[in-house]
Amino acid sequence: LRRPASGVRIDAMPAGRRDTADLVVVGAGTLGGWAGTFAAEDGVGRVVTLEKGVAGQGASSRAAGVVRAQGGTAVTVRLGMWSIDFYGRQRERFGTDSGFRELGYLLLALGARDEREGRDRVAMQRGVGLDVRWVDAAEAAELDPTLDAARIRGASYAPGDGCIDPPRNVRAYSLAMRQAGVELRERTRFLGLPTAAAPAGSRGSSRRAERSPPNGYCSPAVRSFEPSAGARGSACRWAGCATRSPSPNRTQPSTSSASRWDSTSGRGCTGGWRRAGCCSG
Repeated sequence: LRRPASGVRIDAMPAGRRDTADLVVVGAGTLGGWAGTFAAEDGVGRVVTLEKGVAGQGASSRAAGVVRAQGGTAVTVRLGMWSIDFYGRQRERFGTDSGFRELGYLLLALGARDEREGRDRVAMQRGVGLDVRWVDAAEAAELDPTLDAARIRGASYAPGDGCIDPPRNVRAYSLAMRQAGVELRERTRFLGLPTAAAPAGSRGSSRRAERSPPNGYCSPAVRSFEPSAGARGSACRWAGCATRSPSPNRTQPSTSSASRWDSTSGRGCTGGWRRAGCCSG
C-alpha cells in the first residue's frame, strides 16, 4: 500500500494505487476483531481490518472485561445471552478462548425508585429467558461481603454473568482473525468515507468523513488505505465504567450501584448512573 500524496482525495486516487476488499473493518479492537472474523466465516469475500496502531492496544486490552446479560431492553438481554454463550464455546470453535469466568453480577438498588425499576427489569429479563432474580439486601451482602446491607434495598442478580480477561481476549480474536483469513493491516489509518457522489462534469468531489467512525464500524465498499508511521492509539475508544480490572483470583460477583437505569438504550453508563466498586478486586 502506498501513502497518497498530501492533500490528495481518496476518491481521486488512480485505480492502480488503490487496494480493494469486499469488506473493510475499521479498528482491530474487540468489536472490529470479532466482526471481521464472523464476516470472513460467513463468506463475504476478502476482509481487511485496518488499525492505526496495533491490535488491541486501546481499551480492548485495558477494560474491566465485564460480560453481562442484564440489559435494559429485550434486545440487549438477548445480545448479552448470546455473548456469554459465545465466550463459553470459543475453545471448541477456535482452539483458544477469551478467559471467560462466571462470577455473577449484582445491580444494586439504593432507593425505592431503583427497587421498583429493578424489579420491573428482572421481570422483563426473565420473560426473555435470562436466569436472573431479585435478591434482598441481606442476600446481596451474602453474595458480596463488601456490601453494607443497611445502605441498599436489594439487587438484581444473574449468576451467569461474569468477565473475560482483556489481554487474553485480544490474543483470542487475533488468532481467530488469522484462522478465518482476515487481513490485518496494523499502523494503517482510515483516510475517510465518501458520503456524496461527484457532481456531473466535476473531477470528483466525494467528501471525506469529518471524523473517523468508531472502532468496529464496517464499510462494505472499496476503500483506500494509508499506513500511518508511528501512529499510536485509536481514533475512538470506549471508556470503561469499571474502576479497575477484576482480580484473577476473584470469586465474588461483580457489583454496580445505580441511581437511574436507562431503560431505552440499556446502557449502564448513561444519564444518572453511578458505579461503586464495579468489578473491584
